[in-house]
Amino acid sequence: MKKHINIIVLIIVGLAAIAVLGYCFWQLQIEQKTFNWQKFAFVSKNKPIVYEELKPTMDTSDWLYFDGRKEYGISFKYPKDWEVKQMLSELVLRPKKCPDVYTGYGNDKTQASSILITSPAIVDKEIVSVDELLSYYRTLEHEDIFKKFGEYKFDGVIWNNNKSMRVIAEYKNLISEIFIKEDCVSFKDVAEIWNNIFTTLKFYK
Repeated sequence: MKKHINIIVLIIVGLAAIAVLGYCFWQLQIEQKTFNWQKFAFVSKNKPIVYEELKPTMDTSDWLYFDGRKEYGISFKYPKDWEVKQMLSELVLRPKKCPDVYTGYGNDKTQASSILITSPAIVDKEIVSVDELLSYYRTLEHEDIFKKFGEYKFDGVIWNNNKSMRVIAEYKNLISEIFIKEDCVSFKDVAEIWNNIFTTLKFYK
């Protein structure tokens, strides 16, 4: 008799659990249809893209020419008072007047950089889009900007503190990542110089 009672109790408990789960699922479906998910911070809602056609604003005729076609698949011009530091797969551009920055570890120091350019990589856009790459860097505190010059274009994320900008430069199926930051000159100046460097930029396969 006791065994039968235990079985009945288990059945009742099981049915009750199923009923509770069913009710929760039903409520979840209702909430998903009526709930405003945009109120949650974790939902990324990109700001409208600011479109700008890129035009040279500086005389680049006396700028220096960097030919990195073989090593980096890239070439460009840059101001005479700037310098290019070559790394393994990256190029660092900075004004020559930039002081070295101490890392805080003993006497270790590193050179400040204003523009960091990675070698262009071939990207299968059916797998990864430019927007998907940028979404990795986007936050709720940013401004999107889109510019183009001829067949080249770049999509960037400018952080609101105006201290740095992450850029994805694109030409056909070649994409390069550029990080622009304020070290020893204002971000505004760096951004303008970058814009004009970009008008001289060329990618090579």
